Amino acid sequence: MAPELCPGRDYRQPHLVNALAEFESLGIAFVSLSDNLDLSTASGRLMFNIIGAMAEFERELIRERVKAGIRNARAKGRRSDRPKRSSFQTSTTSNRLRFASAIKRLSSGRESFAPDTP
Repeated sequence: MAPELCPGRDYRQPHLVNALAEFESLGIAFVSLSDNLDLSTASGRLMFNIIGAMAEFERELIRERVKAGIRNARAKGRRSDRPKRSSFQTSTTSNRLRFASAIKRLSSGRESFAPDTP
């Protein structure tokens, strides 16, 4: 039985890890020519783990920075929430009126959908 690629690791995006583990179970060695990475060797598996750990570290840093920015904005009184529902309802009502106007023009026999001139 082949050794696991990353024993004990919990990846957020396991697709690549699962695919590589399946290749390994089938006896297929993965070699990336562009990255000079050979997963059939111990040093290749080490580099793969290091790259994965660095990617996970970078994602966590980004997540922490975003949370800190949101916390800072809220402390300053800025809100980044969605707009209140009333503005959405207003735009929906406006769209309904435009649609009704288009239906009215279509049923009156006009061939153009150009807006009515005042």
